[in-house]
Amino acid sequence: MRARHEIRVNQLPDSLDPDAHEVTATGMALTRELISAERKFIHVLLRDGKITDEIRRRIERDLDLEEASLANREYRKIPL
Repeated sequence: MRARHEIRVNQLPDSLDPDAHEVTATGMALTRELISAERKFIHVLLRDGKITDEIRRRIERDLDLEEASLANREYRKIPL
């Protein structure tokens, strides 16, 4: 799931036309949805005993950092 997310993020252009802000907002919204879906999935894996709590914490830390980076981009109006 993470690899798919990275591929999607990398498919967006480095710089977007300011008139195309809607594309950037859509990309950021999609990224937030993917992070949310990943969080739900790792909790299912933990519940089913397929990952340990330590692994869940590591993954959630990465997701937290990704969310913080996204919030910073939104604040600074930097495209994905």
